[in-house]
Amino acid sequence: MSELVWIHRFNSNELGLRGAGGFCLVPVDARVIFFPNRDFSVNPDISETIHLTYISSGEQVDLTYGKPPSKSEHRLSLTGPILKKHIGDETSNSDIKPGKIGCFFRKGDEIFLSITDADSAYGKLLDLFPTRGKTNNLVTQTVLDSQQQNNNRNFNSSGISYLSKPFLLLGYFRHR
Repeated sequence: MSELVWIHRFNSNELGLRGAGGFCLVPVDARVIFFPNRDFSVNPDISETIHLTYISSGEQVDLTYGKPPSKSEHRLSLTGPILKKHIGDETSNSDIKPGKIGCFFRKGDEIFLSITDADSAYGKLLDLFPTRGKTNNLVTQTVLDSQQQNNNRNFNSSGISYLSKPFLLLGYFRHR
């Protein structure tokens, strides 16, 4: 079994550290993580609340996912009150800060966000497979360890192992 994972390197602009609200531009291939059954070719405009689990704290987070009619890209807001308390600048002790890597993925009916360091396997994948000349986004299929598939909600150190072992990142990489 495989799951789609969106790997994203955060920068200070998107985290809202320069005064504007924080958001990430969602790659086209990653939209299915948030809306697996939606055909955006029919109506690309959207404004909905996304519920996800922030793995580091186990908290349920509500974020706004939208595409205003005046914009061409989809955006995931990072300004929800629960997530905002985990965001800081480079010198802070915050979990989410510039240079950190966010992994967005769906498991079953739930969406998750995991944060890791830039020198992790995911950070190295971003460096090895830049898209459109950038090294901040990668959408990939991840093959799950069959023993871990049954741990639907158990994201302890053993339950999240498929997100931390680079040799389990099998599959293909899509470039756009």
